[in-house]
Amino acid sequence: MYGSTIFTAIVIVVVFALSSWKLKSTEFSIFLAAIAGAIAGGFGFPVRLLVEGWFTYFDVALIFVTASIFINMYTETGAMDALIRKLVENFFNHKWIMMIFMAILMIIPGALTGAGSVSIFVVGGLVTTVLTYMGLSKGKIVGFIYVFAMLAAAAPPINLWAMLMTAQANMPYVGFDVVLIVPIAIISIFSILWFGRGAKPQKKNEVLTKLPKPVEKMNWVRILTPLLVLVVLILLQKYVAFYIPVIGLPLTFVLSALVVLLVNPKKTSFKRWMTVISRTMEQVF
Repeated sequence: MYGSTIFTAIVIVVVFALSSWKLKSTEFSIFLAAIAGAIAGGFGFPVRLLVEGWFTYFDVALIFVTASIFINMYTETGAMDALIRKLVENFFNHKWIMMIFMAILMIIPGALTGAGSVSIFVVGGLVTTVLTYMGLSKGKIVGFIYVFAMLAAAAPPINLWAMLMTAQANMPYVGFDVVLIVPIAIISIFSILWFGRGAKPQKKNEVLTKLPKPVEKMNWVRILTPLLVLVVLILLQKYVAFYIPVIGLPLTFVLSALVVLLVNPKKTSFKRWMTVISRTMEQVF
């Protein structure tokens, strides 16, 4: 008995080590190690356990993927660049208001996808440029980006850690909004005051020359419509759930992505959209 257990453990460790070395993916390495361990332990190929394990978090995975596709498609239209540029044009001379907007922009991508890294990929570079011309030191900029990327991952509506716990406990993912928003708001206010103290903004024209030029015909309607559709759909599912069809968050993000296509002012080819989706899948996995 002990010999079989030790042998199975050795097989799991060896397969995991080799898979991690060759595949560079912890998730696939664990998957292969589990299969190898089941076979080595005499249980055969564990089809039932694999299916149950996959579908326990299937909804969470769909949310993560569709949300990431939505935010990257939204960014591809130039809406995020235009939004930051318009904020700089209107509020750059008001330091604290601008700091608040930069914090919100850092939180939005991560809050919608559940991954703080998405916030860094999507708006990290632009926010860094703005903060540099607002007079923040490099150390403070790094701290600002890190703190708000971390808060973005925890912010509602998508908190992957809470979703994983509720999925494992077979309970609905509801009632987390206020519980998450309150501490995030407190930390955000403190962080804005901490990082923004002593900063002296430079001339607005200088930062505008460093930001990407806005896409032609990109206006507030095109910028805000996809986000408003997303928010409205989420609120409808929350407050009038018994009066509308069950949509679910994955389909919500898909519908919002379709709105992005409708309001996109650029002539983006189908091939380009497929490249965006492919790049998104690489980020996710």
